[in-house]
Amino acid sequence: MTDEPGRTPEQKTADDNLTDAINRVAEAYGYTQPGFINNEYMVVLHQRGWGDNVDDTYSGVVLLYRDGSLPWMAILGLMEMAGRRLRRDYDASIVSGDV
Repeated sequence: MTDEPGRTPEQKTADDNLTDAINRVAEAYGYTQPGFINNEYMVVLHQRGWGDNVDDTYSGVVLLYRDGSLPWMAILGLMEMAGRRLRRDYDASIVSGDV
């Protein structure tokens, strides 16, 4: 695989480390099966910051993609499927009283 244009050596190393960490977490939680590979991923990161005034707070969401980018089709598909899964799990937790 060739590197994406514009990725620095530090970014490539960080991307490789993130991929390795995600694979280790997936294995630790039992999300690996023979014949399956972790093909694409995106990490949703919530950041929070504070200004000089205690009342000044900032919040943002950062999306991190495998190797720094993914096709829009993959990004939208991952987001849609993750949203559907979260809503299904949330709805099930309401029914079971776990909320």
